Amino acid sequence: MPKRGNKAQALKRTDNHLFAPFDIPQNLLKALESTRRYRLARHLEELEPDGKGVYALYLRHGRQPVYVGKTDKAGSVRNRLTEHAEKLRGRRRIRVDDVAFRYLVIEEDWLVRACEEYLISHYKPSWQGSGFGSHVPGSGRPGKRGPSRFDREFPPIKLKRAKARKKATSPQRPS
Repeated sequence: MPKRGNKAQALKRTDNHLFAPFDIPQNLLKALESTRRYRLARHLEELEPDGKGVYALYLRHGRQPVYVGKTDKAGSVRNRLTEHAEKLRGRRRIRVDDVAFRYLVIEEDWLVRACEEYLISHYKPSWQGSGFGSHVPGSGRPGKRGPSRFDREFPPIKLKRAKARKKATSPQRPS
């Protein structure tokens, strides 16, 4: 017959006795990190058109995401990533081809928001809060003045000036 000893010792929890079927943070990280990385410039058309969920953007061959985002009822992962690709076009010091993404489709709206929040707190992406993901850019946002941190790091190329320079430097055709 076993001795009646210290109850705390007998009831000590060990890892093999822990049951956590809803360990969302751990399962989320495993799921996202096991998905394929896609090039933003080349693979948008392969995505499901109506999926909602979370995604992570990676710069070049970086291991940590530079941005984490979500789509919920209002749109799809493909639409949001297309918006990001458009924002990256015509920038200095970065090309759309420099960015890759991973994504997960998530059905429940509450879970989409919770997963995005967790991924942001876990990875602490460098572009988060920089103005990159905003629908309203930099100084157009309430309470913001001047260009966003993202716009200062990767300034937009001024299209009118670029067109004028191209026109001025291109050879003139004889009339």
